[in-house]
Amino acid sequence: MPPPQQRKGLPGVPPDFKLFSLQATKGLNTKDSRSSIEDEETSWQENLIRIGAGKLRSIYDVGVDLYVNNGNIIFFFPFNIGSTFYHAVFLRDGTAVQVRISDGATTVISAVPGTFWVAGHERPACVQWGALYLLILTVDGYWIWDGALLFGAGGTSPVVSITKAGSGYPIAPGVLAFRGGNFAVAGFAATVTISGGLVTGIVVTNPGTGISAGEFVDIEIGGHGGPTPARGQAVLTGQKVTSITVAAVGAGYGLAPTVTILGGGGSGATATATVAAGSVTGFTVTNQGDGYLTSPTVFVRAAAADNVTLAEASINAMPFGLTGTAIETFQSRVWTTNGDKITFSAPASFDNFSTSAGGGTVQSTDSFLKVHFPAIKQANGYLYPFGDSSIQVISNVQSFGSPVTTTFNNSNTDPAIGTPWRDTVQAYGRALVFANETGIYGLFGGTAEKMSDKLDGIFLAVPNRHATDISEPSSCLATIFEIRVYCCLIPILDPFTGLTRNAMVCWDGKTWFVASQNKNLTQIGTEMQESQPIAWGTDGNSIFTLFTTANRELTKTLQSKLWAGDGWIFTKQSGGFYTQNEDNSGGGIIYNVTIDDEDSLLPIIVNAGAVVSWVNNSSQIVFWQNNLSQLVTWGASGIAITSQVVDSMYGLLLGFTLNSTSEDFTIIAIAIGYRNYFSIATGSKGA
Repeated sequence: MPPPQQRKGLPGVPPDFKLFSLQATKGLNTKDSRSSIEDEETSWQENLIRIGAGKLRSIYDVGVDLYVNNGNIIFFFPFNIGSTFYHAVFLRDGTAVQVRISDGATTVISAVPGTFWVAGHERPACVQWGALYLLILTVDGYWIWDGALLFGAGGTSPVVSITKAGSGYPIAPGVLAFRGGNFAVAGFAATVTISGGLVTGIVVTNPGTGISAGEFVDIEIGGHGGPTPARGQAVLTGQKVTSITVAAVGAGYGLAPTVTILGGGGSGATATATVAAGSVTGFTVTNQGDGYLTSPTVFVRAAAADNVTLAEASINAMPFGLTGTAIETFQSRVWTTNGDKITFSAPASFDNFSTSAGGGTVQSTDSFLKVHFPAIKQANGYLYPFGDSSIQVISNVQSFGSPVTTTFNNSNTDPAIGTPWRDTVQAYGRALVFANETGIYGLFGGTAEKMSDKLDGIFLAVPNRHATDISEPSSCLATIFEIRVYCCLIPILDPFTGLTRNAMVCWDGKTWFVASQNKNLTQIGTEMQESQPIAWGTDGNSIFTLFTTANRELTKTLQSKLWAGDGWIFTKQSGGFYTQNEDNSGGGIIYNVTIDDEDSLLPIIVNAGAVVSWVNNSSQIVFWQNNLSQLVTWGASGIAITSQVVDSMYGLLLGFTLNSTSEDFTIIAIAIGYRNYFSIATGSKGA
């Protein structure tokens, strides 16, 4: 007896049934045509991140507003003082506030309009000095913020260096500050701490005002019933120091103190002091110097061999004329850029940029620097000044000699690639990642490599993104489902509406995708806590975290390849649309889908959640409402597989576009069933 005949295929399934499937997604590709991207690439992927093979998860929306100032926020910068984290928020009128991240409490940084910004200027530049200070640089000036006081040109620095602790202080003495010509620094105040009769600390509580460019400040610690400090006042004849009058005789000196003359615009003047009965009775000018335009400051300090019990200290005036557009700290120095110039501070200083102390300025004369240095960033032991069309590298910084001289190597690492956008530069892994008009690049050691070839369609769609003020592109690092992501906020051309909007192009280390939030972002930035980057954003009205809250408002979009299958000369008939999903919220998943061919689309709605429907004994669905008359959906987190017959779509190419505002879901796989229906080459139909 012959064996029974084997049935071919499955019952009800055409023998030529096939699948176009998207599962192990490889990310967004806008460079190639939709029909030419790889099978597992996406033609558009927004607010969906690949967290593993077969796991494409929906991204969360913004968190609650931390700080609101409608229409007035132009820039923010996350920083910390000690273990307390803040945002410095800069406003449209040029003022700024500090916002504590833990509770939104605000402190005024400056209430003076025009301090930090005027229309048409670049956004302020900021950097931390350790966990002690926030440094602020603009095209109009340089400031230091300690969390409570703002220090700027015309006042003193926040740092008082105790050069001699003295002895025998029963209570904390007072502190005075004098500028050139023996004038008191108006408003200056400081508190002194003592221990065992020694001066152990001095904290500035008011930096004062009235200090002029080129003036030095002498700080004077009061006596304690015994020795008191002496003070002198220089007298000019023409541009020379011809005499010094005794402004305060002091008391308790056993030896003649040393005299140092600084400031006033000149140099070279020297003098000695004479002492009688412990007090300074006069000064003798030993060299008149030259070039003094104003009376310099006379510093009187006890001789090293004198056992006088006076405490002594020094303080710097805040620098004048320090302006620019980018700032960084590197090897215990501050580095700034302004046009084609790079300025650096003295070693271990953020307030002294004088050449005599080891600071200085270098001007680039290289042909590859076309206009200016928009950014400067350190990474991996090197400092990288970013030109608009090139990148340099600074290394081997050394200071030596008396007066101190600073030297370093300054060489070119890429003569043709740079960035006009300061705030797109981020340290990501072993690279510095940045953006320009042509794409997103990674600086790996000495080589800049383009990372965003797959995004060429986005970058080509909106040329001339460069702006000179608050509309400039920015970036952040984000932690999304424990994945560190580089996000760059730029204008894009929406592929579905044809309108220009701001969105984030994002790199997860392997694939690209687009992210947006339900607010029109104008700037993004990174708060770093315990090695975890936290993304923040502003829409000009408020400050808020990004990727924080799952909701039913943020649209998630996925567009597949237009698959050709056996070839684009075969007309295909769709047979079904299939999804495998995980509902992470238990609130259900609804997909609005179009089945696409080369020139048309067919809309369908897919209920893809693990939702429980309650049915009465008449087979009618029971709808549940809470006490707010809101519909209650019953469900549970879990995997759901859907199947929907879609057999009325014919095309040479087939694909899909999916949109969903469902709360939180993971797409495991999506497929379109089809069969070849007609060959335009042979004119034959399928079975």
